[in-house]
Amino acid sequence: QRIIFPIRNMRGDFIGFGGRIFGSAKEDVAKYLNSPDSPVYHKRQEVYGLFEAKQTVRQQQRIILCEGYLDVLALAQADFGESVAPLGTALTPEQIRRLRRQVSELYIVFDADAAGIKAAWQALSSTLPAQLPTRIIQLPEGEDPDSFLAKAGKEAFAERVTGAPGLMDYFIKVKGAAAHGDNLAKIAAVREFIPLLASIPGEVEKALYIRGLAEETGLSEQAVAKELRAPATTRRNFPAGRTDVNDAKRQSDSGGVGLTPFEQELLQALCVDGEGAGSLRTEVKGTDWHHPELRELWPRLQKGLGQPQQLAPLLEGVADPQLRKGLAAAMVTELSEETDNESLVSGCHRALRKQRWDVAQKRLTQKIREAEAVSDREKIETLLAEKNRLMKQMHPSQTR
Repeated sequence: QRIIFPIRNMRGDFIGFGGRIFGSAKEDVAKYLNSPDSPVYHKRQEVYGLFEAKQTVRQQQRIILCEGYLDVLALAQADFGESVAPLGTALTPEQIRRLRRQVSELYIVFDADAAGIKAAWQALSSTLPAQLPTRIIQLPEGEDPDSFLAKAGKEAFAERVTGAPGLMDYFIKVKGAAAHGDNLAKIAAVREFIPLLASIPGEVEKALYIRGLAEETGLSEQAVAKELRAPATTRRNFPAGRTDVNDAKRQSDSGGVGLTPFEQELLQALCVDGEGAGSLRTEVKGTDWHHPELRELWPRLQKGLGQPQQLAPLLEGVADPQLRKGLAAAMVTELSEETDNESLVSGCHRALRKQRWDVAQKRLTQKIREAEAVSDREKIETLLAEKNRLMKQMHPSQTR
């Protein structure tokens, strides 16, 4: 059996149909079956649900682009009527031009798997040169809009919409974090962004992204800008790094992404006995973790820390085998006589505060640069004062 979805153009005329198998499908039966292109229907130009979304789009001044018909229906039922989807293709230039005529900002929400990450990257490569600002609504791993709404509700989804980061900023942060401490991976990450940076028409926008990429990889802006200007032949023989868009699938196949050294050390400190570890458990927040699955797992993990027998069942549901291995190793820290637990915990307290300070400083620096780009002197002065307070907070000895 198939569910049939009528497709309309912007005038409301029916111009085609999309069909999706309902329930399980046989291997030799296509899951999706759509009308072929015709004189009135061109799938590269049309956007599913855009006619029905017109009124809500005008009210909300945004469009939420998802992967398929059912995602659009699930979001519409949850009062996100501004949701649309491409018609069985990656986002095309023709569809982007159509969306740009409706809104000045696009939101995308794709499944949190390798295919969804790849689709988001492809969308970025199309929206950047078209100068259509795009944000990404992040869902937990293994969730799609329908399942997330069923579990968490529309208020939780609305919070994710409100906090959606820019799509380019998102990938810069994710790929920069993935290349942490690995120079070859940093080189590969920068070179992966070169075609995107080169496609950006606006010089201010390009300069801001160069700064962001430089900060995340620990390189200088001059080095990134010079790489952007260099002939493509100088990058020809450099292998694709671990920050490639197929990372999620490849890392899953090869054993996961694992933990950063600090995350592993912090987990060990959290699992030991003692009052210091107890206060550290209260201090740590989900946003302090880089590993996305660990962020989602943290509320449940936090309740069982220090009690390995309660943590063991959580390991079975961990998708990343390297994360599972790291958690298991942390659980037995208290059994090691060689571990100086007190020093470990106090060191993690300091490192955690320093990490948060670095993040806050980086955000303020970025805001200051954005204010400088538009010559907003009042905002610059406010941000500089805030940065000065932050400096005193982290380094009080320097202010005496």
